[in-house]
Amino acid sequence: MNENNAPLMLQVIGDVCCLMLYHADSKYNTFNMFQTVGELLCIFLNGEHVEKLAPESDAKFAASHGAIIKNEEAFREWLGDYDRERYLRIVHDIYLSDDKYVEALKPSQRLQIYLNFYQDALVTSLTEQAISQMEVTLSRTPELSAKYELESFMLLMKTGSVTLQEDFSHACQFLQEHGIALANGTSYMFATPDELIIWLLRHVMEKDKYIKKCEFCGRYFVPKRNTKKYCSDACASKQREEDSFLESLSFGHCTNVSLQT
Repeated sequence: MNENNAPLMLQVIGDVCCLMLYHADSKYNTFNMFQTVGELLCIFLNGEHVEKLAPESDAKFAASHGAIIKNEEAFREWLGDYDRERYLRIVHDIYLSDDKYVEALKPSQRLQIYLNFYQDALVTSLTEQAISQMEVTLSRTPELSAKYELESFMLLMKTGSVTLQEDFSHACQFLQEHGIALANGTSYMFATPDELIIWLLRHVMEKDKYIKKCEFCGRYFVPKRNTKKYCSDACASKQREEDSFLESLSFGHCTNVSLQT
């Protein structure tokens, strides 16, 4: 499977994920970084894929994101070709139900029970590949990266030739001596937005993350704490301002009534 028949590539390293988009109709190829898988999922649940993932009609934007836009309209149409209402129904059934028995269970348990009755609800196909984060991790500290490269070169000069096993042993020794731990990384390739969204949903549920609907703006979000009611500090602030305003109106009304009596 390659980018021609799997134009969506997702790399997951720890909590962070990176989505690469490629579509032949647009010749669009770019990376989008997200702090969590839930953040990416909510872009699709909120219908914000065009605004946050698709290219804009701006040459400067395209150049900065490595995009060569051939047919932007076709790309946007393809990216938006997913059954959003279906996924919102699943989210409602598993996360937003008023059923106390559903709410009492962790999301992963809700998912397992749900799949017993809706076996095909979250079926997807993908190509999975383990990826190493060693080079990326070392590159974050240029001094260590340079030291590793120098040691590797010296090892080659000393022995004349280095086997893969010797390279592997040297890397293990270097990382251990410098206390460097590598996060697990996996790359996934999807043929359609639907396949990607199904994987994102399952991942969030299996990790016992909660999907909530902001009580102010109505957007879907995955909070760090399950007690959070708003998708952002801005929405929380606006809700407080609205509550304060309504409270002042109510107080004024009560005062007027008291004066009249």
